[in-house]
Amino acid sequence: MKTRALVELASIKDHDLFAELSSGIDAVIDNATSLWEDACSLWEVGRRRGYRVLMAAAEEEAAKALILVDAARCPRKPPKRLARHLERFYDHLAKGIYAAVCDWSPANCGDLIRYIEPERRSLYLDGLTGADWIFPNQILRQREEAIYVDFVRKGDTRGWAVPKYGDDPLLRHGLPMAPSSLSLAMAMQEAGMTSPDALAVIANIWRPIEPTPDMAWTSLRALNIRTIEEIERNGLMSTLDDERRPLATIANEWTYPLHSVDLSMIKVKRAALGDVQRIWTVDG
Repeated sequence: MKTRALVELASIKDHDLFAELSSGIDAVIDNATSLWEDACSLWEVGRRRGYRVLMAAAEEEAAKALILVDAARCPRKPPKRLARHLERFYDHLAKGIYAAVCDWSPANCGDLIRYIEPERRSLYLDGLTGADWIFPNQILRQREEAIYVDFVRKGDTRGWAVPKYGDDPLLRHGLPMAPSSLSLAMAMQEAGMTSPDALAVIANIWRPIEPTPDMAWTSLRALNIRTIEEIERNGLMSTLDDERRPLATIANEWTYPLHSVDLSMIKVKRAALGDVQRIWTVDG
């Protein structure tokens, strides 16, 4: 058996591609939903550590579903374009970015790309003054800090870092809520947008579109609504019991395609940040 073989889908015809993507999207969403439900069960009995681990896993797993939906939006030419995108299914940083953008509200596509750039840095400065310490990539650090014990150095201090479970942004009125990536993925599944035929409609609308930096959020929302209407026009929309709330989630929260946005790590030299720290200290 060969694992991590998703990239092979870049070489099959659309009909088979949409069938495989649909199967994968539904499997990923079902798994992410189970992880989230188990996390909520742990929360109810006061098991905060297990709750945070499973919640982080649910958020990242749901991001994989959004990566697969973007595979349907990705143009097939040049051929390597789709293959490069599918590799993100296994990339923790790319999955973290896909999850993070679900909580952002950029005015246009250019803003989104500018918001993504700092999240790609291997190292960055932070602290009370903004440059007290050098930290590793924030997305990967937060992922690992939720799960693992590590031996770390902060300035001249060294010691063991253990997962901490204080304030949780995924709590509302003291109760857990689904990560934004999962809420969006579940809305798509509930609306019937993850079927092979619906993915074909999505591909037909989105593949010709190359978002420009000045493409406004209102234009994106209009395309989201057009996609929903076309899927409904083709009789592919599921019957919804919740006053079409999933459709509002899709229209308002499905972001720009990221298949052609660089999500790779930006290598930052520690020495360069050290120079910034010294200048910062002098100017301060």
